[in-house]
Amino acid sequence: LVVGDHRFVFLTSGDNQHTLIARVSGDRLDTLLLTTELRVEHHGGGLAWHDGHLLAAIGEGDTGTGRGPGGAGKIVAIDPLTRGFEILASGLRNPWRIALAGDSLWITDAGDRLSEEVDVLDLRHPGADFGWGIAEGTTCTGASCAGVRWPAYSYATGDGCSTVVGAAWYAEGFWFADYCRRWVSTLDRAGGATRRFDLSENI
Repeated sequence: LVVGDHRFVFLTSGDNQHTLIARVSGDRLDTLLLTTELRVEHHGGGLAWHDGHLLAAIGEGDTGTGRGPGGAGKIVAIDPLTRGFEILASGLRNPWRIALAGDSLWITDAGDRLSEEVDVLDLRHPGADFGWGIAEGTTCTGASCAGVRWPAYSYATGDGCSTVVGAAWYAEGFWFADYCRRWVSTLDRAGGATRRFDLSENI
């Protein structure tokens, strides 16, 4: 992610058990946040810039929940000057990409066996719990889902392939794709599907 003269990266270690969010300074990486509680999958990777802070989407690291301690399964806001961070949202599984529309952060979160989802976080009111660990898509899988923020849009996972990819706002629409099903779709600000483009013949 390039912001003015600054460049930021989200990296995964060779053993796939750590993620590093850093600022690139010449040929050096300045560590902003290191996450160590992960396993081999579901690291996330989305970055965005909002109100002087670096927003990072960190996956739950194959731990089975995005609601535990630490940064796993969270959206965090990092102050690049102090390296301090604040958790803005929890309950995510594998948020590959994020995109801003004003004060709304749109999150593509890859599902497990039930649903792929697009979540929306109002950055003016942080603290949302998107439920992974007790909920997937619009299905409650735990004893209670009180307080869960349900997705703005979800659809059934197809053929065992859990992939929601891409995230961008363009021409008043949120664009995202499903690699396995090979289409690109757009949503309006209310989370309603507006257009879908089938790319199966071109991939």
